[in-house]
Amino acid sequence: MTWNLLIPYLAALIYLLLSARSDLKYRSIRPISAILTAAAAVPFNLLTGLYPPAELVYLLGGGAFLFLISFASHFALGAGDCFVITACGFLIGFSEEIACMTSGFLLCAIWSFSLLLRKKAGRKDTLPFLPFLFAGHLTVFTLNLIT
Repeated sequence: MTWNLLIPYLAALIYLLLSARSDLKYRSIRPISAILTAAAAVPFNLLTGLYPPAELVYLLGGGAFLFLISFASHFALGAGDCFVITACGFLIGFSEEIACMTSGFLLCAIWSFSLLLRKKAGRKDTLPFLPFLFAGHLTVFTLNLIT
């Protein structure tokens, strides 16, 4: 892991921890915090050269795609989750966010499958996603530190 990625990753982990707490406790996420996080991340990352300016287009397109998925799934993936994922992408970059998001989806799928097998939850039950996204970011961050 490059050292210029350490500060944005730590910022993303702190932001995700606070958002995951809100997601667990209130089942809602404030979009304004995601917008402010992204707005603070863009100038920092452009000045430090973490990612090229063209990557902003990927991040905005990826965020728009997540909102389309949210809308198409009748908000099974909440709009707040989309805001947070996009904001974290602005913090750590597109490719890193894809890895973290994939890890979070995988952890959520494993947990959901175990709940279904133990008959603790049904097919229509919902889970807050941000704790899994936090765990996915923590996993990728740790793997990046090790390698």
